[in-house]
Amino acid sequence: MLGVRNRTPLHTAAQRGHLEIVKLLVDYGADLTATTFFGSTAEKLAEKYHHPAVAAFLKAARMRQDKGSKSSAE
Repeated sequence: MLGVRNRTPLHTAAQRGHLEIVKLLVDYGADLTATTFFGSTAEKLAEKYHHPAVAAFLKAARMRQDKGSKSSAE
């Protein structure tokens, strides 16, 4: 679901620092690589708006996702 300027619910939750909502959205398969109209991922928005716990969670989730997709491709 895309909103204004290609923002997903994950982008909004990350920008506002709502870690529990971010976790829930990730658990339900939110796209960690989706970018806004301006090219920002949820992880980058969390960093920009000074939510280090959210940014760290999203980075770890992205790395797990990347690792999982690489091992399934082999």
